[in-house]
Amino acid sequence: MMCDIMPTISEDPPEIQFGQNEETNFEQLMVNMLDERDKLMETLRETQDSLALTRSKLNDSQKEKDRLMAHLESVLAQDFASMLKELHQAREQLLEKDEEIIELKAERCNTRLLLEHLECLVARHERSLRMTVVKRQAAVAGGVSSEVEVLKALKSLFEHHKALDEKVKLHLPSH
Repeated sequence: MMCDIMPTISEDPPEIQFGQNEETNFEQLMVNMLDERDKLMETLRETQDSLALTRSKLNDSQKEKDRLMAHLESVLAQDFASMLKELHQAREQLLEKDEEIIELKAERCNTRLLLEHLECLVARHERSLRMTVVKRQAAVAGGVSSEVEVLKALKSLFEHHKALDEKVKLHLPSH
């Protein structure tokens, strides 16, 4: 660029007196150099302005990124805390249900044992209760005694609980 503009400088020792043509060439060379310097300075200023603008945009972008990251961390922290709370609640409910299942199984087992015991008692005493009922009926002349009512109630209760126990067995999963 400058080579195209600048004239060739001779290596001969300079003459003491410049001619008109040489002086004009020197002035032109100086003007060209000053113009080139002005152009370079303008390009430098434009580049510096562009750099400052780019740095400002980068700084703004960095601030926006930091703001968004802080917001994202806040939202994620809240979501995580909420999910953690729900998880703890679900675990507590699961433990409660497990305890309830254990209690129901124990209750079912106890009911079965009680029913078996009741069945044995009814079977063992059924004959003597009937004998007593027959004797009392003969004495009372057609009245229904309380032992018959008790016997019927016990049989009914036994059948009812036996049916309930079978229903519970069908609905509860075994562990």
